[in-house]
Amino acid sequence: MDLTTLKIQHCIKCDLSLTRRCIVNGRGDINSKVMLIGEAPGYKEDKLGLPFVGDSGQFLRALLRFYNIEPKLLYITNVVKCRPKGNRLPSDIEIANCTPYFIIEILRVKPKIIVLLGNTALRAYYPSIQTTISRERGRLHIYDNTVILPMYHPSYVLRNKDDESIVLDFVNDIVLLKQLMTYL
Repeated sequence: MDLTTLKIQHCIKCDLSLTRRCIVNGRGDINSKVMLIGEAPGYKEDKLGLPFVGDSGQFLRALLRFYNIEPKLLYITNVVKCRPKGNRLPSDIEIANCTPYFIIEILRVKPKIIVLLGNTALRAYYPSIQTTISRERGRLHIYDNTVILPMYHPSYVLRNKDDESIVLDFVNDIVLLKQLMTYL
């Protein structure tokens, strides 16, 4: 990994390297105080080589902009850097293989706020804790002077858009992120 750009040039640690189109590196301001961590690239992300450009990414960016949070000023990445075939959840082995990459990203970006989007990001960040995003979302944690904000993954919200409580929880968490950012 090139630490000046945080770009993974080549990786063959797991079978995802056999089916991916490209490695999907994080993007945004590497000096940002806010880092969003998702699960894994989807079809559009794998095709374009950019995180959060599919439907869930467009939804997330639109909601951030609605609350005057400019996505370009954030750093956004995924736990797993290659698309699992069929958009399945990444396996524990795939997460373990990519964990050093996203830890390096965290160490380089040095965010003051980390947003964990979904169960995969929560599980990767807290591998020894048995919990779910439904229990943790919206609950702030402090670790090493960094605020950790677990939230639903935007793709989960889109799949459950008829459930007003899920949508409201997600919006409330974006509002909470905006409030936290005022203290940076």
